[in-house]
Amino acid sequence: MNSLELDNNNANNNVLVLRPATRTLISSLLNPIKLLRNERGLPRDWQGLAELCGVAGELIPSISNEHNPTATILKTWQEQIKSEATVDKLITYLEQIDRSDVVDDILPLIAEDLKYHKEHLPNGKTVKPFDFESDKSVLTRDDVNRINEGLDPQLYDAFVLFDEDDIDFATELIDNMEKNYDLKFCVKERDLVAGGSEHDAIIRLIAERCGRLIVILSQAFLQSNANKFFYSLAQSISIDQRARKIIPCLYKDCGRLPPELDCYFKLDIRKSGTFWNFWDKLRDSIKVPEKLPRPKLSLPNNDLFRGIEASEKRNSVSRSVSNTDQQPNLKSTLHKDSISPRSISQSVKFNSMNDLQNAKMSVDNIVPSTSANNLEKCEDKAVRKRFSFFKKFKNFVPTSKSDKNRLPTEQQLQIDIAAGIKNDNNFDENVSDQTPNNKKGNKCEEKREKKKKFTLKLNKKKAVLEET
Repeated sequence: MNSLELDNNNANNNVLVLRPATRTLISSLLNPIKLLRNERGLPRDWQGLAELCGVAGELIPSISNEHNPTATILKTWQEQIKSEATVDKLITYLEQIDRSDVVDDILPLIAEDLKYHKEHLPNGKTVKPFDFESDKSVLTRDDVNRINEGLDPQLYDAFVLFDEDDIDFATELIDNMEKNYDLKFCVKERDLVAGGSEHDAIIRLIAERCGRLIVILSQAFLQSNANKFFYSLAQSISIDQRARKIIPCLYKDCGRLPPELDCYFKLDIRKSGTFWNFWDKLRDSIKVPEKLPRPKLSLPNNDLFRGIEASEKRNSVSRSVSNTDQQPNLKSTLHKDSISPRSISQSVKFNSMNDLQNAKMSVDNIVPSTSANNLEKCEDKAVRKRFSFFKKFKNFVPTSKSDKNRLPTEQQLQIDIAAGIKNDNNFDENVSDQTPNNKKGNKCEEKREKKKKFTLKLNKKKAVLEET
């Protein structure tokens, strides 16, 4: 350990500096399973190294099935805890699992690896793995810095499209708006990174990254086919999104404009005066409203619901006061008995429908009203019918000895039946004498039905008497 001078910088001592020969020697010494553990209870093979390196226990079964588990441990350790995966920590862990023999064998190779690393890689800097997926979204220089910081690609307020002959006015416009109005512009010559397709990059910037397209119109600009393609693309995007996209700007006379540009309202710096300022109007035309979350209404604390509750309370109090004013008239019309009106404080209070069952109201304190709840209850037809039957039955049931003596005997019943039949016969004869011959048949049928009804009534009366 003393023969090897290790650099104190962990970045230079990372296990990545170990060359394949050193890694192969470490694996050949730690891959064989050791049955005996050290005094701390740690395995003296690759399993003990995995435990000290902080490799998760659920990964051990899968690592044990691999051909070279030690190499997998070193790779996992370097990926998970890069700052601690150093050469000096590796030597310390090997000593903790009582594998000084491994340390003695690999020290010379580690010294050669560190020497080679310092000679061939100045300052110990290494190239990080490439992320080509993230590189696809890099279009400008701002994207490079933001993606390295883990941020989204850069967005711009506007893309400035102009011809090379108009570079002076374009420079004035860009400097003034970015410095004085805090706007972010995208310019092809300044911001685009090299190596990609120019037209593809501009198309993606206009369609996805830039809110507006500032077009500096001139004779040279209108003669360029590339410029015509780009503002036609922006026009189609504005139609698709139904939003303002193109902002034409004039600083000199450029003749007659094509119809696709002449239809827009244009900003002319030559007309700027006391009524409006070119730069302020350009700023207002460029700005796109930001998407802000709409405030959510909280029902308990909402002033709208408080006002509704207050109005309901006022209405309830006014109704109760009006009811108390009308009580004398209602008392005389609906109730004969005098009922003292109760006050509002004595009214029934409940918070939910479940409290209605537990609410107790005294009959004396009921306030008269015109509702159907205060009308007398109508007796059920079945109850009234049953009550009338028992009332009639009570007349036949004797309650005392004197009443029992007054009960008719069987002979008296027979006499009554015979008398009734005789009266019916006399009635039939009288009726037959008075009626014409053509109606005798119908009258006879009516007589027979009356006789049957009379006999049924007598039999029912006799049965009732026998039961009693």
